Amino acid sequence: MARYSGWWRALEVAALLAWGAGCKSLEVENPNAPERERAFSDPATIVASAGGTMKTWVNTRFSALDARKLTADPDANSGPPMALSAMADSYTASWNNWQMRYYSSYGVECPDRCAWVNSTSTPLGQQVEPFWYGAYSMISSANDALFAMRLAADPPGLGTDKARTETIAQMAQAMGHAWVALNYDKGFIVTEDLDTAEELASLNLTPRQAIRDEAIKMFDKAHQLAKAASFQTVSTWFGVINGPVYTNLQLGKVIRTMQAELLAHYPRNAEENAQVTWSQVANYASQGISSNTDGAPFDFTAYQDDVYYSTTAAFSSMYHYWGNDITTVRVDTRVARLLSTTQADPWPGGAGNPQPADAAGNPIGGVYGVDLRLGDGCFGDEDDYFDMGGCASTDQSGTDFLWSPVAIFRPERGQFHQSNIAHIRFRCLAEGHFDCPTGQAPIPIYLEAFNDLLWAEALIRTNTNLGLAAQLINKSRVGRGGLPPMTGAHSQQQLFAALLYEQDVELIATAQTQFYNRRRFTRSTGQPEGPYVWNTLWRDTPRQMPIPAKDIQLLRAEIRPDIYTFGGRNNPSGAVAPRDPTRRFGKPRPN
Repeated sequence: MARYSGWWRALEVAALLAWGAGCKSLEVENPNAPERERAFSDPATIVASAGGTMKTWVNTRFSALDARKLTADPDANSGPPMALSAMADSYTASWNNWQMRYYSSYGVECPDRCAWVNSTSTPLGQQVEPFWYGAYSMISSANDALFAMRLAADPPGLGTDKARTETIAQMAQAMGHAWVALNYDKGFIVTEDLDTAEELASLNLTPRQAIRDEAIKMFDKAHQLAKAASFQTVSTWFGVINGPVYTNLQLGKVIRTMQAELLAHYPRNAEENAQVTWSQVANYASQGISSNTDGAPFDFTAYQDDVYYSTTAAFSSMYHYWGNDITTVRVDTRVARLLSTTQADPWPGGAGNPQPADAAGNPIGGVYGVDLRLGDGCFGDEDDYFDMGGCASTDQSGTDFLWSPVAIFRPERGQFHQSNIAHIRFRCLAEGHFDCPTGQAPIPIYLEAFNDLLWAEALIRTNTNLGLAAQLINKSRVGRGGLPPMTGAHSQQQLFAALLYEQDVELIATAQTQFYNRRRFTRSTGQPEGPYVWNTLWRDTPRQMPIPAKDIQLLRAEIRPDIYTFGGRNNPSGAVAPRDPTRRFGKPRPN
């Protein structure tokens, strides 16, 4: 039972009180107080409220399931993860499920890229909603638990459950605010001590930077709690079945990785990226999940029990389900070109890009040579696997990618979507593969490599311990890719190029990461871009989301902005408004 009925009662209360602001008195009795106290008297309710935040976060981040709908229909939930990946030229598809085609096609619906449609009258407007509702649903549940433990008149006796429940709730409060700061231009800071109608009505819109800074403080509180007591999480907190269990020290390491992510991925362009305190990113990452601090390194995962969401079960990652479906989604030719010189970018038309192997079947490499994650491009227990025309696996086949001669998209929707390379590393999260047909498997929330590459980037940008930066890059570059090792003798520029390659190839399945990386490596002031193989946001691409139109309409008049958006020809920087007519842009990638 939540104090804020539904996802965000605070906004509704604020709007109602603003409507009556002309009255002489704003004294409002809170009729829900007795019920709230009764709800908080049940320890099981508090534990469930805190633990449920993790399911909300996983499903928001990887499926963007709308907390108000809870259906399995991709068009009904229309979340942004797949669209954001396509906007970053990472995964690609011309289907309009999840609005992928609309938001990633250049020169079709819009002259280059379209702005976010911020409207309640079209499904296109649903793209900016799920992250917002998911974040505040998570914050509300976390605050319920924290209020019960810290501020209720008669706090429930949680016994041995208290330490882990308070830690996970504090962690969730931070994660929700971090998610707003990463994705929106502004929002609300809501903590457990906001309770009365008057307090809720006093909420003000806060710029994203302030939300980011407050989230860092919230994470610090969670880290202190995680270090203060010894406990293990409940298995159902990270999967209804087969959910992994984490110790308090492991949660502490996850928190540090999340703090490094928030600082590093927050910038909307290269100018903001230069303002990041990279020494602090290095400090956080050095205590993160890939470090030896407080125990061995580990991947932070949840467990997908069903490929479609249900209200009774399902930790679900539609991002991995679609991204590893070779009949539905492909790897953008920008990334394919990095893996093998056989893959032309843009797509050449005709017969498409050939197999990344010579006549004798020897793999043909890309910018760094043969990457074992692609190899000769063959995959499967037979030729023509999934009717995609490819070749059965050989001893030179890759672990993460395959080649198919079949171009699966409709050419009239733009040949720039076509690609002959698909991603299969996490195929077990999709259905029907010969070696794992069910779709039940661990969801990789943060791989060790995610933290390694944040750490390495911070060391490179601060010109600190380049030898360690090289070692961190080599863990995936050499360990999984079999590519020539980097060393501390390489220049910062060379190390940075190798870092970017690993971010594109190793982290392609870490939802939103490609978009966050690409937007901050791309300038917004009209200066010339670097080679588009590294700087990838197509011009006019929005770099953040506006407050959803429905909730703008709920805000009280004195703080209500007009319904607004980002990106498109009227806001070509994708991050600020209004459009500056003096801006100039480099020539776009040909199609």
